[in-house]
Amino acid sequence: MTDAFIFTGPSLSLAAAADRLGQPHHNIFQLESGHSIKFMPPAAEGDIAALVDQKPALIAIIDGYFENLPAVWHKEILYAMAKGIHIMGASSMGALRAAELATFGMQGIGYIYHAYAEGRWTDDDEVTIAHGPADLGFPAVSDAMANIRVTLDHALASRAITLREWSDLTGIAKNLFYKNRTYHAVLDGAASRGLTAERRAHIEAWLVNNRRDQKQTDALELLDAVAAHLQADVGPKKVLYHFQDTLIWQRARSLPQIA
Repeated sequence: MTDAFIFTGPSLSLAAAADRLGQPHHNIFQLESGHSIKFMPPAAEGDIAALVDQKPALIAIIDGYFENLPAVWHKEILYAMAKGIHIMGASSMGALRAAELATFGMQGIGYIYHAYAEGRWTDDDEVTIAHGPADLGFPAVSDAMANIRVTLDHALASRAITLREWSDLTGIAKNLFYKNRTYHAVLDGAASRGLTAERRAHIEAWLVNNRRDQKQTDALELLDAVAAHLQADVGPKKVLYHFQDTLIWQRARSLPQIA
């Protein structure tokens, strides 16, 4: 029996997860505690509900689909928790759903989750990126606004950029469509507004070793939390709400993608 499932993709590769846990690069990890974790592709509508009958101790969401496939449904997360399954979220879709469902008991982890939960960030596109297919490991082909924000904040704090440059670069990045959002595109936009070639070269050189991947950092924090949760042998999730088994829910459960 699998004790925990983690839905991930571009935010945390299997290789990075395996290295963190000291495991071979497979999608099923056996921990020293005797518990097992299975890694799944990004979550879509129905994926959480489909795992409930397997009775895992925990399900964690890092990445999730939203454009080509319907996004994971709030109701199925509530359903899983009502059935005693702990649900964690971080980094990307997981952070969004955790912020939205925190009052119902979903556990959010990491900087990005807290930015949403505290209302500092409100747009989904803070964590949205374009990425390649599963068979290539979901390689990112754009940069997340969340990572750019954290990187530029670090650049300002370390005096690699000025306050004016921080403001301009952040604004330019935010105004880009998420599929076109890259550091190169941001600097192109800044150059068109007066950033000199000398300053651009300085910033590009700084970025080589100093850009931050907050999405991966948060995903690794979630991975640690999952391992610790399993090690502690926490009992079933207890919720304070009564799950309403509505007609709409019953119909949804009868659909192929959520059965």
